[in-house]
Amino acid sequence: MIKKEFNLEKYIRPIEKAFTLAIRLIFMFFFFTQVSFGQTVQVSFIPVINKSEIELNKELVLSDNQKITITNLRFYISKFQLLKNEKVQSTWNKEHHLIDLRQQSSLKWILDSVETDFDKIKFQLGLDSFTNVSGALTGDLDPTKGMYWTWQSGYINLKIEGFFINSNEGNKIFEYHLGGYLPPFQTIQHISMLSNSKKEMKIVLDFDSFFLSSKTEYKARVMSPGENAQALSRLLLNCFRFYEE
Repeated sequence: MIKKEFNLEKYIRPIEKAFTLAIRLIFMFFFFTQVSFGQTVQVSFIPVINKSEIELNKELVLSDNQKITITNLRFYISKFQLLKNEKVQSTWNKEHHLIDLRQQSSLKWILDSVETDFDKIKFQLGLDSFTNVSGALTGDLDPTKGMYWTWQSGYINLKIEGFFINSNEGNKIFEYHLGGYLPPFQTIQHISMLSNSKKEMKIVLDFDSFFLSSKTEYKARVMSPGENAQALSRLLLNCFRFYEE
């Protein structure tokens, strides 16, 4: 009996072809994924009062014709995310960002390598309790930024100072240092907005309604956590909108 020689190459060739095809498919997958995720999105925050951009030490007018001047404005934006169908697509790698109107560069930033197919953004105005109990930190959380009270009170989420202009009674100074992370007076605000742009987002923070309420219903000086700080912080929740050309 003559034994047939086993042809190993006959079986290897189909495996090699299948392996090569798999490698090509994997390469194509990562290539197109990179194209999709390799986009950039520019984010800008624009603080305004009654449609006029806020410039420090410049006279502005509320919608009720009250004249006002802002001398200091700083606030924290944290955990900025892009979502699609309520699923997180991209998260900004800078978890806490201090916007300071004295530094115009802090009002905008670039999100790199993000999925451009998103329909909602989420972020927090202020800092969460974990950050507050971590003590004084570095970078934008450095106490020298003027946004840290003490280890007991934590960080100030938003600081806005200035005065209402009144020719008859004299200027009325206001100071709002809004923060607090302990219950029942937590002040962090969770913002959610339907997206109107894919590669550039201009987010307006309009203080007009905030001041219309604060000047009549609250003290002109709120400098510590508590009921007033919480109530004023909640007013800011509905002050965000997208910029309309």
